[in-house]
Amino acid sequence: MAATTSRDGTYLLLVPAAAMFFLFMILPLLVLFVIGFNPPERGLLAVQPQLSLENLVRFFTNPLFYGSLLTSLQLSAITVVFDVLLGFPLAYIMARTSSPRVFTGLSILVLASMQLDMTIRLYGMIVIFGNNNGLINQLLVSLGLPKLQLIYNRTGIALGLVQATLPFMVFSLISILRNLDRSYEQAARSLGASRWRAFFDITLPLATPAVISGAVIVFSLSISSYIVPILLGSSRVSTISMHLYQQVSEMGFWQFGSALGLIMLAVSLGAILVSFSLSQRYAGSRF
Repeated sequence: MAATTSRDGTYLLLVPAAAMFFLFMILPLLVLFVIGFNPPERGLLAVQPQLSLENLVRFFTNPLFYGSLLTSLQLSAITVVFDVLLGFPLAYIMARTSSPRVFTGLSILVLASMQLDMTIRLYGMIVIFGNNNGLINQLLVSLGLPKLQLIYNRTGIALGLVQATLPFMVFSLISILRNLDRSYEQAARSLGASRWRAFFDITLPLATPAVISGAVIVFSLSISSYIVPILLGSSRVSTISMHLYQQVSEMGFWQFGSALGLIMLAVSLGAILVSFSLSQRYAGSRF
């Protein structure tokens, strides 16, 4: 009886966490969902009994708004691609090194970029990639080459998103790469496969689930980013997160801003479901 009581009592430890999850996650999403389907009214932040599709109709019939979603999707996809291309080699080196010092040093370098405030990091990128007086353009001018427009456009936003999300991709890959059984590669090498052939035929397919997991994290962070587009973009490049901020903070349309938030949430959840399906299907086809 005492053992049963003790075992049943352990479930009470979940109550504080469940309450916090409901209070700060589920409840705000429910309120966001209801307000997003309320008729738009400037300056009103309250749940109304009337429900309407006006906010969604406005979004999907206005090229300015649904075009911003397409821009966000494009920038997020570019960020995922470059994070994989840059993050996989770094994660592979960190996972395969036998020196604790090398692993610790590389880990500190990756984590160091996450310790500074995002605004400071982005202003640092402006100093480096500035269109007029940036360090890169100063170097190009000194070599007699034309300047490049690296920021205040889609290129600048993509650079900022890659810089901000790359650590998440790296650490998503390391855990899988460190636990891969190297005997598969050794068997392939013993059968005559080159080092590159063993990597592309053995290591990379086995690490694909980690790549997919890292990609969905990077995608979700990129599509919801606001500070990167606002500092490294321009008025000609609008993302859905920028419109959400403008509708709520500048125009006072909480209903339409909530609808934009719901659309962003739906896109992120869709990406998670697709990645989960791909991971399950890929794992099933491999094992």
